[in-house]
Amino acid sequence: MANVLLSEAEKTYILHGIQKGYRNDGRTNRDYRPMELETDVVVHAMGSARLRLANTDILVAIKADIDVPSPDRPKEGKIEFFVDCSANATPDFEGRGGEELATEISNT
Repeated sequence: MANVLLSEAEKTYILHGIQKGYRNDGRTNRDYRPMELETDVVVHAMGSARLRLANTDILVAIKADIDVPSPDRPKEGKIEFFVDCSANATPDFEGRGGEELATEISNT
């Protein structure tokens, strides 16, 4: 994520808002944006969920397969992850832009 440079005036504005219990968008520090959470939204998955929060829409699905262990490690299994960052999520993901983040998340 890119670093955000703030001027001294912006820092002061934010700090005063924190001290008074308000955010720069007018909400108090205890206000939250409404969210919508659905489960079992992907029919062919073993489990799935969709979260909508403000302009964010996240869809997660879990699929699993049982496979034969590799002959050189018969008592070990493996877990593989696949992440797809939709190009519609942000202009940064257009083309192949989301692949770097998806690879980073998958390898974590």
